[in-house]
Amino acid sequence: MPARPGAPVPPGQPIPGYPQQPGVPAPKKKLSQKSLIGIIVGAVAAVVVIILIVVFVVKPGSLTQDDYIDAHQQTTAMYTKYSKVSASLVDAMATSYSSSSKFTKDDAAKIKTKVKAFDDANTQFTQMKAYQKDEDVKQAFDKYQAKAKKFSTWANNLADTAVPMSEATKACDEAPTASLYDSGFYSEYDTYISECTAALDKLTDSKVSGIPEYAKSLKDYLASASEILKQMQALGDPNTIEYGTDAYDQMYSLINKFYDLQFPYDASTKLSDEFRDAEDNANPSKELNDLTDKLQDIITEQVK
Repeated sequence: MPARPGAPVPPGQPIPGYPQQPGVPAPKKKLSQKSLIGIIVGAVAAVVVIILIVVFVVKPGSLTQDDYIDAHQQTTAMYTKYSKVSASLVDAMATSYSSSSKFTKDDAAKIKTKVKAFDDANTQFTQMKAYQKDEDVKQAFDKYQAKAKKFSTWANNLADTAVPMSEATKACDEAPTASLYDSGFYSEYDTYISECTAALDKLTDSKVSGIPEYAKSLKDYLASASEILKQMQALGDPNTIEYGTDAYDQMYSLINKFYDLQFPYDASTKLSDEFRDAEDNANPSKELNDLTDKLQDIITEQVK
């Protein structure tokens, strides 16, 4: 019999409008197998959604337009450093080919300082978010960096070679002016050949392609000239050799042979070609332009 409003409630019965008293459990409803499967599937779906959000939303969202702009500005710094090294190498080669100027170890050290600044600028790019979090940008930079390292190695080797090259140019360009009939003719040529050969010897271990071959060509020429002069000197003073004698005929045959000896000008031409090819193979400009264009395209696309 239900209790009347305001009437006492029998012990153990729930009070209308109030929660059930503690200690009196409510009857439990058993979950069906179909309901349980639905809950599991829903939980799995929720996990998948969270993963997709992390992969497709959080990661790309970690790169801002400013990150790409910073990377783009860094490529400008990299190109500036590269241009300074390149210009220094042109000056170094011009100086090393000139007998009126000299390329010193201090000059070589200045080039190497510029090469290091170039390398440092490239390293700074690897610390940027665009490189670390965008795979396409990373691949473009890595391709450029392979060329850039090749260029740096070539530039440092060229700086080292320019010093002995300058010394060789000066030593080998100052050929004797004495006449065959001057008393100092043989001694002057002997000194010239010895000093030029010694200067060229310092180029034989150069790591710059074409330099060792160039030095060998000139040394071979000097060796041939030296041999002819020794034979001439062995015949005696040309001023005292009588006309019509065997010594006279031999002397003038050797004189003609000496002046007919061809200087290896083609060695210089070949060396210039080697320089040009080596510079083209090490030049990272194209790869740097590709990297810069990729960053610009991304920035432009983000503005749309």
